[in-house]
Amino acid sequence: MNTQYQLSDVAKNYLSAYHCILDEMIKGMSMAPLTDSISENFIIQMIPHHMAAIEMSQHSQIYDQYPPAEYRIKYHYISDGKH
Repeated sequence: MNTQYQLSDVAKNYLSAYHCILDEMIKGMSMAPLTDSISENFIIQMIPHHMAAIEMSQHSQIYDQYPPAEYRIKYHYISDGKH
């Protein structure tokens, strides 16, 4: 079943910001200087990936209108630093 939903302005603004962050992440990962070291390449390419994840989490807190989700993101994913 395919159901179409009308997105709110808040959701549209969030998605716009999300896609900008995603585009920058892909650009950063693709343009990372590569070496012969596979592990070094992995780490260098993961830096933009993880920076984008942090920025996306912060943006979700700004735009989220549902406090329970905000609480889970803030206290489970950002505050403990384990993910």
